[in-house]
Amino acid sequence: MIRAALFSAFLAASTLAAPAAAGSSFAGAVSGCPLIVLARVAVRSDGGITLHVEKVLKGNAGETLRFPASASAVEPGWARAVVAFEDPSTIAGGGTFAWHVSARRLSWSGALQTPQR
Repeated sequence: MIRAALFSAFLAASTLAAPAAAGSSFAGAVSGCPLIVLARVAVRSDGGITLHVEKVLKGNAGETLRFPASASAVEPGWARAVVAFEDPSTIAGGGTFAWHVSARRLSWSGALQTPQR
């Protein structure tokens, strides 16, 4: 129920937001993503990223997703994020979108207009 409410809130908010990129919206961006998760973010000592999945919003994922050190759609310092993957094997920008989530609520400060890629 929380999963559906959170995803519905994202989709509803996307109708109010400017397009994420030329010719696309939040709903358009995530519709092509087979995996979307809400996760706690941990940067490992080797520079890689581990996502501790709290909720799977679309698709299937285990409790943790581990990625090697590389450019990432997740910004440094983010503790939680919604991450949408066009290719679930990589967190690198270009095919991955990320939105910061604060401790208590989503941080909407421009995130829907300009998702990190």
